[in-house]
Amino acid sequence: MQIAEQFYQLLTKQVSVADFEQWVYNTPELETTLSEDDYLALISLNYKSRWAFHELQMLVSGYVNWSEMRQRELVQALQTIVRGGPADDVLTAFSQTYYWYCHGYSFLQDIAFSFLSADNDFLCDPEGEWARLTERQKQQYISRFYPEAQQMAQRLIQQLESGQIQLHTQGQNNEVTYTEKGVAATTEAPEPAQRQTLWVKPWWQFWK
Repeated sequence: MQIAEQFYQLLTKQVSVADFEQWVYNTPELETTLSEDDYLALISLNYKSRWAFHELQMLVSGYVNWSEMRQRELVQALQTIVRGGPADDVLTAFSQTYYWYCHGYSFLQDIAFSFLSADNDFLCDPEGEWARLTERQKQQYISRFYPEAQQMAQRLIQQLESGQIQLHTQGQNNEVTYTEKGVAATTEAPEPAQRQTLWVKPWWQFWK
């Protein structure tokens, strides 16, 4: 699992090619996990080539269970919302749910729409307002979404872990789709969310 997860992080650009190269040289387990040809190709690859990432995609994508990795990523974001914690992490998790919804995961509609105001307030933030707030001010802002945020996230985690919602990989491009209660669902991008779904006090007033 650790090896597959590292491949996944590379392919989703959470790990740089340079860092991945060092990991390859320090992970002898790769020799017994990969085919002989793939292992030799991986350790002899020119990682400084402009085509290195493309070559790595072809080498390691077949070792990744995309539906499993996507589900883990989604559950981790939802668990962050449930636990709370540093406001920066929670805001990022809010954004991830909306990003997934916009990419066709309509079962996230309620939670994504609820956090749309946070996305509008701070994640498109050219002025850097969020970074200038204190942690206390950030937490006061985030707290406005609770306990509803925690309840929605807990419900979705339960549905994903119980199999009520299942992610699936299909096609040569490892496209991830999902089924909900046994009914196939597409991952076509939905219509843009309506901002009036949840009213939230303007961000510049939340600490008053």
